[in-house]
Amino acid sequence: MASLIPHFHNTMRYTPFLLHVTELSVIMPLKTARELDVETEKLAGEGFPTLEEKIYKAIELLKSAREGKAAAERDANRLREQLEQREEELEVLRAEMVALRKEREDVRSRVEKMVKQIDSLVSEA
Repeated sequence: MASLIPHFHNTMRYTPFLLHVTELSVIMPLKTARELDVETEKLAGEGFPTLEEKIYKAIELLKSAREGKAAAERDANRLREQLEQREEELEVLRAEMVALRKEREDVRSRVEKMVKQIDSLVSEA
């Protein structure tokens, strides 16, 4: 019964296979193993440009994502500053509104006093 069993060698990347035929072991010639190695490198070489392209695409996507993140952070900071300015303006406007309401009440009470004085002068006459 013949079977192919891969054997791994400590010092070689690709090793010859042992072919067991009953009690006899035949080692694949080293030249054939090297030819397989070259073919494997050719196949890997065809895949390398594809892998390289994928890596460059990933790099570009990463750059784009970082630029997008930086732009978003700039926008967020700008919006925070605008919000702080609006909050300060709001506080100023609230203080102004309180002052104007107080002034209106003062004017109203003064006008009421004047109207009462006019009423009292008219009723006396």
